[in-house]
Amino acid sequence: MTWYMYSLLAILFWSGSDLFSKLSSKHDDKYSQFRIMSVLGIVMGLHACWLLLTSDSLHEVPFKMIYFLQYLPAGSLYILSMVLGYVGLRYMVLSVSSPICNASGAVEMLLCWLILKQTASWQAICSALLLTLAVVLLAIVESRDPAAELHDGKEYKPTHKEILIGLILPVTYCCLDAAGTIAETIIYDKNLMSEDAGSVSYEFMWLFIGLCSLFYLCVIKKQSFIKWPSKKTLVCQSLCETAGNYFYIYAIATQYSILAEPMIGCYAVISVLWGRVILREKLTKKHYMCIALALVGIALLGWFNE
Repeated sequence: MTWYMYSLLAILFWSGSDLFSKLSSKHDDKYSQFRIMSVLGIVMGLHACWLLLTSDSLHEVPFKMIYFLQYLPAGSLYILSMVLGYVGLRYMVLSVSSPICNASGAVEMLLCWLILKQTASWQAICSALLLTLAVVLLAIVESRDPAAELHDGKEYKPTHKEILIGLILPVTYCCLDAAGTIAETIIYDKNLMSEDAGSVSYEFMWLFIGLCSLFYLCVIKKQSFIKWPSKKTLVCQSLCETAGNYFYIYAIATQYSILAEPMIGCYAVISVLWGRVILREKLTKKHYMCIALALVGIALLGWFNE
């Protein structure tokens, strides 16, 4: 498959991950992020073991422990950004938090050009910028209404402090995610490891984080591992996140990561659609205009790439 198809698959699965993350995040549950991280770590660890057993590239070049050290900078930035993103979901509705987080596509595209010296046709660059513009405009439209309608139909109005925290966390996520992407792209540009080796390194890092979260949750805080209503959503979130990450790595491990980054960042747009259909978050004509703008950008990017 091409980077474009890998990017589309990453968009599909990560938009699902956003949806199930929101369903698993309760404002009154201060341990929700630890439940998410625990299940995600276990699922990613299982997928890493599966890759070790079935991956042709890892059979040709066996996995080495040095890969963990080489991947540590990128993996640490990714994991920290994701943790902040999960915490932020407790303070803002999905349609606000997700677009702000994924405005990192523009930052990553700029860094790919400045640091990695990647280039593309001006038509493709304009299409990628159109995608980022749609995501940013969507965030602006949503941020004007501080009231958050939860998926259970209840109305919750956050305090000014909570609104501030809910904005700072996604912005921090944006910067950390962009830095992590550049670090990972450099790894593949220098052929330090294969894509599957990168996945295994990252997923075993998540396994460690998940086990630590589980220990903190169950042993230190004496909390239940999974609250029964959240069991299915936590598992679905972890499966979607793992699948999205797998396709994401293959998308950016090419010379077209400068285009793949802003394109994949638009999974926030699909997340908004899920938020409308399943979480009953309110959308206006401005929302739909932003969504249509992003879809046009995705279509143009595929056309000009060919």
